[in-house]
Amino acid sequence: KGITVNWPLWQEVGMAQAYEVDNRRSVFESLTPRQGAAIYAELLQCGRSRMIVGQLKRQLTRDTIGQSLMNDYVLSDTLASAFRTRMEHRQEETERQVSDPFPVRILDKDEADLSATEREVAMIWGQVLGADEIGLSAKFNNMGGNSILAVDLFRRLETKYGKIVNISDVFTYATIAEMADYLDTRQQQQNGTTAAAEPSTLALLQRLANREISMNEALETYKTKSGGVS
Repeated sequence: KGITVNWPLWQEVGMAQAYEVDNRRSVFESLTPRQGAAIYAELLQCGRSRMIVGQLKRQLTRDTIGQSLMNDYVLSDTLASAFRTRMEHRQEETERQVSDPFPVRILDKDEADLSATEREVAMIWGQVLGADEIGLSAKFNNMGGNSILAVDLFRRLETKYGKIVNISDVFTYATIAEMADYLDTRQQQQNGTTAAAEPSTLALLQRLANREISMNEALETYKTKSGGVS
């Protein structure tokens, strides 16, 4: 009689060691060789022909569920409903935390000089990192941020600012100051305040690419159109 077993990742042996497999995207905890051997001995005595072995991780990020669970497994209605309920509760908690003020002291800028966006982003960083003191120029990973916290940061920013934020922005604009500047620019673009300037700038760049004008002429024209700002 044959037995079919779907195993989670085994630590330190087999494919895990040979291919340096990353278990972070799996919904199951990995097994030590000792655990695997003990479970296998039990499986031989259970009398079933098909089994899935694994302990679900206690904390499942939305990224893990989206990349692994929903794509690789077919869930029963009961289990699918349980996961949906968990994610809805997590989203409600995120929205509540974003809306609640979180006291954060900015180390490298006076409170009176902070923009509204800098203050909002700093509060979100404080919630994600559990920090009550933050510098606007400190990088996310240097403050203890990791990939899981980055997903949490993205969800909170998306809840606050909508679809102008995507997950890659968390890594591209890795400080509060950079993220706040980016968000202000994107909001201005969305509101149409920069729409009128974009066509003329693109036309200027096109003329420069076609060698119709020199770099100095392009810079002078740009400064004139932007009100003399160098």
